[in-house]
Amino acid sequence: MAKDTLIQHNAVDYNIAVQTIKEAILRSQYQAAKLVNREMLSLYYGIGRYISANSREGFWGTGAIRTISEKLRKELPGLKGFSETSIKKMRQFYEQWEPVINKSTAVAVNLPLTTDEIEIGSLLSVVPTAMAVDFNLEEFLEISFSHHIEILNKVTDIPTRNKYIHIALEQKWPAKRLREEITKKAAEHYGAMPSNFGVTIKDSRDAIKALNMFKDEYLLDFINTEEIGIRDLADIDERVVEKELCQKILFQNVYQRPQGRRATRSPGRRSTAEAPRVNGNDPIGAR
Repeated sequence: MAKDTLIQHNAVDYNIAVQTIKEAILRSQYQAAKLVNREMLSLYYGIGRYISANSREGFWGTGAIRTISEKLRKELPGLKGFSETSIKKMRQFYEQWEPVINKSTAVAVNLPLTTDEIEIGSLLSVVPTAMAVDFNLEEFLEISFSHHIEILNKVTDIPTRNKYIHIALEQKWPAKRLREEITKKAAEHYGAMPSNFGVTIKDSRDAIKALNMFKDEYLLDFINTEEIGIRDLADIDERVVEKELCQKILFQNVYQRPQGRRATRSPGRRSTAEAPRVNGNDPIGAR
């Protein structure tokens, strides 16, 4: 009886430990996602600025963005999130928000528009001015690029855009839900926004809800490193050699006869009856 009680007590303790660790992991994942998101938005803003300078005021011709997208994917195999459409959205992101950000932040971000370089950290090093009562840079950096594009495509005035940024962050809406709420004109039903606001993560369920805000193709593509290794020619050669070795080993294990067994047929050929089975399936050559 005492042993059963001890087992039940330990099970309860383990459940508490699991939930405590789980919540810590989810909170940490949310913080990591926010940091990656800030870097991504700043990069996209810088790329948008560069694309705008060259395509609007520079000498790029028609089809330049499509060509750049195709060449990028050849230079960086496995690269995602930089299709022609995505790059144009980065330009839209910059052009729509640049007047607001320049007006609402210190001079550090008000750099001259150049056509030969990209400032990837411009959004991360700015200091909001005291006059920026209608623009919250921290909230701006805490929603995903997909959220921003949904807002830019469906809302025209700046105050309402800022309001949707705040509401989406407060309610932890994923981009799809935000799109639906904008269609319903949800911002009209909310009162004045607080001057200071931060996302509070209460428990694991709340953390999962917050993480779902970043579950969009842009953030996932941005941190994709699945095929990053094949960018080096030396690594490509190594992969070719490795593949050839694997094929040779497979041939030796599957097709070669055991030593001491005499061949009763022409070299290089095997009857269906002699063919080895693979994982219990039909003999090779009988399919």
